[in-house]
Amino acid sequence: MTVNLSKTKEIVFRWPYPLRYNFVPSIYGVALVDHVKSLGIVLQQGLSFDLHVTELLKQCSQRIYLLRLTYQ
Repeated sequence: MTVNLSKTKEIVFRWPYPLRYNFVPSIYGVALVDHVKSLGIVLQQGLSFDLHVTELLKQCSQRIYLLRLTYQ
């Protein structure tokens, strides 16, 4: 099995405050990211769910808007 480097991302989970650490990717060609979406859940490196909740609220807002357009 070969790893597709264009689709592979690396995330380092850590406490939310250490801005003093500068991490480099451990595998050449793999992007180091601060959040990733996996199975519909947004995981952040600081283990907070701010982005996940924001995305869910955005989806709910869009669907409510479509329901309002449909049933008016």
